Amino acid sequence: MWAIFDSDAVAREKWDPKPPNVDLNGWFFSADTIGELAGKIKNPYQRHPVSPSVLEQTVNKYNGYVDAGKDSQFGKPGPMYKIQRPPFYAAWSTPILHDTLTGLKINTKCQIIDRNNQVIPGLYACGESAGGFALHGLPRVTVFGRVAGREAASANAS
Repeated sequence: MWAIFDSDAVAREKWDPKPPNVDLNGWFFSADTIGELAGKIKNPYQRHPVSPSVLEQTVNKYNGYVDAGKDSQFGKPGPMYKIQRPPFYAAWSTPILHDTLTGLKINTKCQIIDRNNQVIPGLYACGESAGGFALHGLPRVTVFGRVAGREAASANAS
């Protein structure tokens, strides 16, 4: 997926779109027109080239949503800004689902609990594989990683 933006976005975000802030090896492109930008956009993960006319139509449609004050196609919330001032940029963006609050049910010792609420002996989970947490990031990983490691080592020693 490509994020398409313009020089106004760069100024608004106070960003310098030059190395080392961007990777010019197939992940970031710039051009003076949307059509020219489309011709540059390619990397090993995309199956088809970006059509200049399709990208121009897409940007024009999006700019129309900005004028209307509503994205009727995707429901993008505000604020929305037009893509209109060169140079134009394309940056590879990979969507990711993070913190679904699902995963394996564990107890306070990070032991995995089965469907019958019984501990599965010798099986532990932490971090992204353990579910039911409303926080994300390193605290969950480090705290429960330590607990799981300690409990597994303790069980193994006995």
